[in-house]
Amino acid sequence: MEKNVWNKNIFILSIAIIVGILTMLHVIVGYAKSPHGARYLWTGHYYLDYFYYLTPIAQGERGALISYQQGATDDGTVYPHLWPYIIIGQIGRMLNLTPVTAFWLSVFLFSTVTVVLISITIKKILNRESFWLQTATLFLALSAGPFWLVNGGTIKTNDFWYSTSTFFRRFEPIPHHLLSTIFILLGFIIFSDLIEKRSDLKISNWLKKTFLMTVLFTGVLSFNSYSVVVPFLAILLTGTFYIFLTLFKQKKRSAVKLFFALTVCSIVLVAVAMAIKMFYEKTTFLGAFKNTESILHQSPGLKTFFLTFGPLFTLSFFGIKKFFSRFNVLKFIFLLSFIVSISLYNSSFDKIIGTHNGRFLTPLNYILLASLSILGIKQIGEYLGRVKKLFIAVAVFGLLFYSIPIHFQAFQLITNDQNISSPISYLPSGIIDGFKMLDKFSEKGNVLITPSQFLGTVIPVYSGRKTYVARQIVTPNYIDKNIRTSNFYLGAMSKDEAYDFLKKNDLKFVVLTSIEGYDIRPLYQYPFLKEIYKNKEIVIFELT
Repeated sequence: MEKNVWNKNIFILSIAIIVGILTMLHVIVGYAKSPHGARYLWTGHYYLDYFYYLTPIAQGERGALISYQQGATDDGTVYPHLWPYIIIGQIGRMLNLTPVTAFWLSVFLFSTVTVVLISITIKKILNRESFWLQTATLFLALSAGPFWLVNGGTIKTNDFWYSTSTFFRRFEPIPHHLLSTIFILLGFIIFSDLIEKRSDLKISNWLKKTFLMTVLFTGVLSFNSYSVVVPFLAILLTGTFYIFLTLFKQKKRSAVKLFFALTVCSIVLVAVAMAIKMFYEKTTFLGAFKNTESILHQSPGLKTFFLTFGPLFTLSFFGIKKFFSRFNVLKFIFLLSFIVSISLYNSSFDKIIGTHNGRFLTPLNYILLASLSILGIKQIGEYLGRVKKLFIAVAVFGLLFYSIPIHFQAFQLITNDQNISSPISYLPSGIIDGFKMLDKFSEKGNVLITPSQFLGTVIPVYSGRKTYVARQIVTPNYIDKNIRTSNFYLGAMSKDEAYDFLKKNDLKFVVLTSIEGYDIRPLYQYPFLKEIYKNKEIVIFELT
């Protein structure tokens, strides 16, 4: 018996490890395609965001305990919400890992843990079903895709931006997104256990579970704020329902304990949310972030929205009877989470809290749909008598094969996406060598580089120094600084103006690379610049 359980656990872990590898497959392919003489920076999602997350990892590896602004010289903002990346960096320092390696190792580990937790969750939701039906549910939750058809030799899908319709979107290779899913799943499991054992738990165990649940949801709020909205509303609604149910059964003590748990968690979350808002509301980051988010509201239409869920959405209706016939708390939580998710997405609530409605879509919806679908397939199979098992197997494998073309297409889109495979995804080795050299110079001071290729987002990763201009979302007065920097490199400033510009912003080093499109000659006209490093790809000057 123990050996059988062990084999099942190894099987699930093997699936989780494979998923962890698949999550990184596009960057593995990207590495294999590295041009001669270039270094691949492993940009696995939107490249400017990627370097934004690499920076606090590098800061953590240099010993920082809190992330701070490095995309501007005149902004002392700290970024507490990036604490997961600081911790990743601290661990990377202990293991002697580069920031890039630490980032992708965390993606692999978090993806693996996520799949294991999804498996545990499904086991609890379908607690009376066989291991193989639970495993089939896991496969469907991971691999389900939207409806599609072939038109003119091309696959056409019912899809929209920011949906979680394919595997490669469901498991985005972003550490804090994956960590959010881990924390939320753990929170769901703890809360369901708290409700199911509400009459039997000792006060000490009750307080421990309440504390853990509060810490988990507060953690998500602290580093991925909008992701906590849907799951916590689901928790709140579930808890409220069971409070009234418990009162109806005249178990006032259990109802009071449950009310206490919800109240404590709610008060802490509201207090932390207010503190976060007060802290960030005057920062360049929050203003630019809200401006960007506010224009991203989407309305694909209900037809497209539901077709995005694919065959699982259709099959789920057949599983409703079995789903409700053996009800448990986790089923209720995921059902409410799904209802809240689609309701908020198709509302204007995002405008009230300053985000876009895509933030309310969660990959956890597929756990519910996969569970309902498996129960639906089983329900249909029961009408077929002797061929029930054969039908279930054919249906499950049919769904898996149906999704393969979609995932293949999604993988191709990722590998060819110019927002991922950017102009700075592959940098000449000489540029990286020059950036690392900036870290070796003993003199203190900031770095000036042109904004043309956003290399100001990369320099902090390798040098630990601040740059004058990086990207609009982090650099205050970005346009003005962009123009001023260009004038300096074009020689459009007088020598006195140029010198004052460098001194005022503590710009000790001026850098120009081969990919920025600027002429080097104007820089040699400044008598106060001394060339201190040069290779065929980069020149570094020091202010004397």
